[in-house]
Amino acid sequence: MKPPKENPAPAASDGNIVEPSPSAEVLSRTDAMLKRKGEIELRLNEITTEISNVFVEQGRLNSIIMKSNNALGGMRADRYTAQREMTSGDLQQARRNLEKANAKGEALKNERMALMAELPDCTFSISAEDALEHQRQIEQAETEVKNLQSAIRERNQVIAEANATLLPPIDRGHEYQDLVADVALGRATDAELKTLRDKIAGEQKEIQEASKKAAPLIEKAQAALPGLERKLASARSELQALKAKSEEVLYRLYVGEAERAAVQFVNHALRLKELYIRLGGLNLIIAGHDGVGIMDGGTRPLCIPVFRLPQFEGLENPLISRGTFFYAATDVVLDQIAEAAEDEKSRVASLFGIHL
Repeated sequence: MKPPKENPAPAASDGNIVEPSPSAEVLSRTDAMLKRKGEIELRLNEITTEISNVFVEQGRLNSIIMKSNNALGGMRADRYTAQREMTSGDLQQARRNLEKANAKGEALKNERMALMAELPDCTFSISAEDALEHQRQIEQAETEVKNLQSAIRERNQVIAEANATLLPPIDRGHEYQDLVADVALGRATDAELKTLRDKIAGEQKEIQEASKKAAPLIEKAQAALPGLERKLASARSELQALKAKSEEVLYRLYVGEAERAAVQFVNHALRLKELYIRLGGLNLIIAGHDGVGIMDGGTRPLCIPVFRLPQFEGLENPLISRGTFFYAATDVVLDQIAEAAEDEKSRVASLFGIHL
C-alpha cells in the first residue's frame, strides 16, 4: 500500500511561491520520522531471529537438564562418584545457562514490545489532532476566499453605483451653431442665444459635479481591486493545495489508527502462539495418560494472519502460507508442539525434581 503522492506548493498569481501551510509542515515532520521507522523495523527483524534462537537454545538446555537428571538417577553414589560429579556439574551449568536464556528471551520480548509501542509514532501516520488542524485550515482558507470574493463584489458594486450617478455628455454644438446663424439672419435674438449658453453651462456644471463626486469613490474602489484579486488568487491556490492533501491526511490518519491497533494485536498474537504451543505440548502429555487429552478434535485450527503494517515485519512464516503468522494445523506447528511436550517434561523435572 502506497500513500498518495505529495503535491507541489502552488504559485501565487504574482509569481511568488505560497508559503507551506502548517498541515504541510505536519506531513513533512512525519516524513522525517521514517528514518527512525527503518531503524526500528531492522531491529524488530533482528529480535525475531534472536527470539527464535533463544527458543532453540531453551529446548536444547531443557533436554540436557532432563538427560542429566535421568543419568544421575541411574548412578549409584558409591560407585559412580566421578561421573556423578561431572554430570551434576553439567546439570548446574545447564540450569545457569537456561536462566540466562530465559532472561534474554524476556528482555528481547520486552524490547520488542517497547519498539512496537514506539513504531506508530515513527511512521508517516498523523494524529486526529493533526487531521482536525488540517480541517480547520481548510475552513479558514474557504472563509478567506469567501471574504475576498465579497470584498471584490462590494468594490465592483461601489464602482457600478458611482458610474450610475454620472451624467452622459450632451452635445449641443449643432444647436448652438444653428441658433447663432438664426441670430445673424434676424430670425432669433441675442437673448435666446444667451439662454442657450446658460443652459449649456448649467448642464456642463451638473456633469462636472456628478463626476467630481463619483470619481474618488471609483478611484478608491479600482485601486483596491488588483490587490484583492491577487490575494484571492493566492487564497484559492492555498485552498486548492490544502484540499489536495486531504486524501493523504485521511490516509495517514487511518494508517496510524491501524498501527496502534496492530501493536496490541501483535503482542497478543505472540503470547497466544506461545500459550497455544505450550497447551498443545501439555495435551500430548495428558493424552498419553488418559488417551483423550484436553483439546477437542472437532475444534477448527487456530490461524493468526499478518497485515501489511510495519508492526508485522518479520512475523510472516514462509513455511506456513503467505500472509500468515501462525496456523496450528501445519507440520511445523505439530513439531513445535512435540518439542513443547518434551520441554514441559524437562521443565517439571528441573523445577520440581519429579521424574515419574
